[in-house]
Amino acid sequence: MLKQVQHDEITHSYVLFSIYLANAVKKSRLQFALMLISPYEAQVRHTHTSYTAYSCAMISFFIYILGPDREAKRIWNYSESRNCSVCLSPLHVLLIDKKFKFVHKYLFMQKIILRFAIIAFITSFYSIINNAAAQQTRTTKTDTSKTSGYAPINGLKMYYEIYGEGKPILLLHGSYMNIDLNYGEIIPELEKHHKVIAIEMQGHGRTADIDRDYSWEAMADDAAAMLAYLKIDKADILGYSFGATVGLELAIKHPALVNKLVFISSVYKSDGWIKPVRNIFPMIKPEFFEHTPLRTYYNKLAPDTSHWKAFVNKLAKFDATSFDLGIENVKSIKSPVLIIKGDNDGVDLSHVAEMYEALGGGVSGDMAGMPKSQLAVIPNTTHVTLMMSTHVINPFLDK
Repeated sequence: MLKQVQHDEITHSYVLFSIYLANAVKKSRLQFALMLISPYEAQVRHTHTSYTAYSCAMISFFIYILGPDREAKRIWNYSESRNCSVCLSPLHVLLIDKKFKFVHKYLFMQKIILRFAIIAFITSFYSIINNAAAQQTRTTKTDTSKTSGYAPINGLKMYYEIYGEGKPILLLHGSYMNIDLNYGEIIPELEKHHKVIAIEMQGHGRTADIDRDYSWEAMADDAAAMLAYLKIDKADILGYSFGATVGLELAIKHPALVNKLVFISSVYKSDGWIKPVRNIFPMIKPEFFEHTPLRTYYNKLAPDTSHWKAFVNKLAKFDATSFDLGIENVKSIKSPVLIIKGDNDGVDLSHVAEMYEALGGGVSGDMAGMPKSQLAVIPNTTHVTLMMSTHVINPFLDK
């Protein structure tokens, strides 16, 4: 059962955990860096979300692993009694490098610790997006202007939804996501002035998987074919994470179809993610998603729910595969691009700077004039909370 977490409870739990970690490092119990604490105030402000008792128990157990002493037990008891979860933000996970090692024999091996971290951040991740899905139910699900259907796209039976009227914009979701979870909160805003086309890509949501490996080229071709099927000559493209890279490939391979591109928290090459993020990709397993809204929605929406494990393993393998769309290809993009990045979203800052410069940014606007592409770095924001920080999108699209 979801229970509302009060702001003061979150802050108190945050302070206790911060003190505990500071003492742990000071006593040299652990010699590794931690990137665990989510920006709680931002999460409450942007999502007003609730956290599950499961998340509370998981993170509390993780504290025990870090240091099974009275202080950890006190935080455990406090969190349990106050329904607080000391949450892991996705992509704020253990930073384990060669120079950081455990110094006590009673601690688990690094791989086991990292597995617990993955479970914990997935729990936190889907606590947040579950709230987005609830918002979707309260708003767009009751919108009578919505139409939906399936299109024959490159061997797929691809599901799509259309909202509103106006200049078309195509929404491309993130890995393992669907329309409801990824864009439940932004669609009501976009449809006020745009014709919103939201699709579910291969294996996601209501679109069944096929016997075809994932590739950026294939995903971009699918998006292009959907626009052709709907008789849309040109559209704005909005992509988040996995979907943002698909959108970038679409702008590279099918430039005539792209009016403007909104590129949210992603990369043009795999090395653009910081090392802790890259380390997680190969370890994703189907069981990590049990008891999360992702699995619940898959069982609810997927044409073949028995394909669950094969789908996760297939997509996880693709996510862990190195790629590079090419900086020269990025330079060739003529459409205006808005890059939206959280200041702590797991994308390397130097990678974003390189990409923005390739798009004509990073100049002195007073001397050279303002470039057509834009960069927005949202403060106090993670990969997940960035989904709710979309206030910069409409001004760019309407410019």
